[in-house]
This record gives sequence, C-alpha cells and structure tokens, in this order.
Amino acid sequence: MARKSVLVTGAGGFIGAHLSKALVEHGARVQALVREQTDTTRLSGLNVNCEIVNADLRNFAHVKQVIARVRPQYVFHLATARGTADSQSLIETNVIALLNLLEEAGRYDLERFICFTSSLEHSRSDVLHEEGRAPDPVNLFGATKAAGSLLARQAAVEHDFPLTILKPFHVFGPFEPADRFVPRALDAAVSGAPIPLTAAPAFRDYIYVGDVVRAALMAASSKTAQGQEYNIASGNPASNHDVVNHIERLLGRKLQRDIGAHCEKLVKPPPSRVQISKAWQSFGWKPEYELQDGLRETLEWFRQTGYGKGSDCVRIDLRK
Repeated sequence: MARKSVLVTGAGGFIGAHLSKALVEHGARVQALVREQTDTTRLSGLNVNCEIVNADLRNFAHVKQVIARVRPQYVFHLATARGTADSQSLIETNVIALLNLLEEAGRYDLERFICFTSSLEHSRSDVLHEEGRAPDPVNLFGATKAAGSLLARQAAVEHDFPLTILKPFHVFGPFEPADRFVPRALDAAVSGAPIPLTAAPAFRDYIYVGDVVRAALMAASSKTAQGQEYNIASGNPASNHDVVNHIERLLGRKLQRDIGAHCEKLVKPPPSRVQISKAWQSFGWKPEYELQDGLRETLEWFRQTGYGKGSDCVRIDLRK
C-alpha cells in the first residue's frame, strides 16, 4: 500500500492507532479520521504521511466532504460506539455512520473496504464459532454491529463493493482502554495492588493487537479476501485467572488476587474454540503471538510508559 491513499476511521482508538502506525510504516498516505473531541494521544508522533481529519461519520455531509477530499483507495473502518453508549448513539454510530460511508465510498475507485465488526454479534455457546455464522446478539451493541455487517454484505453483493469483514475477538496490547481487564491486571501487578477477579474463571479468546493489524494489512492486499468474512482470534480461549498466572510467571513472583471482587453474574461459560482456519487458507494469516508473548510485550510497554498513571501516558511516542 505504499503511496496509496488510505482512510482509517476510528483512528484515535486502540486498534485504529496501531493500524495507522503500521500503514505509515508501509509508506501509505494515511488520513486518520476522528471526531473533533477525540483524544489523539495514541496518534502522537505520527506526523509523517499521516494527517488527522476531524469529522463525524453520522453526518452525511461530513462523509461526502471527507471522501471527496481524500479519494481513498483503501478504507479501514474501525469507528464504533462503545457498548456503554446509549441506544441512540449505538444505532447512529454502528449503523447509520457505516451506511453513510458505504454509500459515499462506493462512488470512487475503491480497491478495498475493510470493515471491522465484533465478536459480540454472537452469544456464548458450546458450538464452534465458524465464519459466516448467523448473528445471535445478546445485547444492543452486538445487535447494532450485526446490523452494520448485514448492510455491508448487502452493499457488497448488490453493488459489487470490494468488501472484507474482519471480526476480532478480545484484542489486547499497548494502548488498550485502561478500564479493561488486561490493563487493570498489569497496572495492579506493577503497582503491587490486588488484582480483582471473578470467583469462577471468566473466559475470553485473547488476540494480540499486532496480530490483528497484520491480519488487516494482509486481507486488504489479498484478492481472495474480497467479499469474505473472517474471525480474527487466537483459537485458544483463556480465563482471566490464566492471564494472572501468565503475569506471575513473567514477573517471577506471586500476585495478590481479590477473588470474587467482580460479581458472579458477569461470569460466562467457557466458549468453544473460534474457527480461524479460513484466514490461513485464504491469505496465509494465523496469529504469531501466544497469550504469554503478547502479555510480555504489553507488560514491557507498561513499565516504560506508566500507562494508566494519568499524565504519564501523553508522553508516549508510537514510533518508539
């Protein structure tokens, strides 16, 4: 994608910032789209071949202006409302904004539109999480992400739109939102505070952010990925207790655990494995990081940056 015009929506977010950095390193001309009020700390240092664009994708006039100005050859759509948002924001951001972008981007000579969706389109079950599985969301966030995916697939079929859908599972790594489990556990481990845990293990499929970014780049460059949907996961579910065990091994010492600090109702049954063979067969992707490897990278980053310690995080330079 060297010298290609690339639009990244949600570029100020956790995955979006890592992807923007990788695209710049590959020589792409990146337009990093964020809302005006977005904290762009994660994009610090990306001042070469990267321009921050303020726009609201829910506003169709904004979308028309951005697309006409950028004329992207590639779009990576990661903009999303968090699950804690109100119902109106979820629908406007996860459905209407995507529809606006699909409609306008399709007017130009687009090489690929990579749409990031969510594993929360599906409830937990004891069956294999296969690509192309019919959505069965258990909350409004998952329902709005599923609706967006359906709209994108419809556009791909009806208008021969160059779409690829990526469905990442539980992504972790540097710059993950500080209120999520891995950053909280690492922060507590480094500071010596007790790590809050559920009484029974709570399982997730943890996938390191570097693997997710690599999947996005590979899918965008693959002809066989057009029109397809892929799970982006490790294929090996692990519990929050497992994560703490790995951190203990990395630090070489026992950590304080506050067992039962999280309500028992938050614990979900262990998921079955997630199918990830399709990405390998289609464009040669499989995760390179085991859980302990990703935690090692993230722990080192925590030590260097003091992430979660207030103002310290604003001094982080993504180029380092």
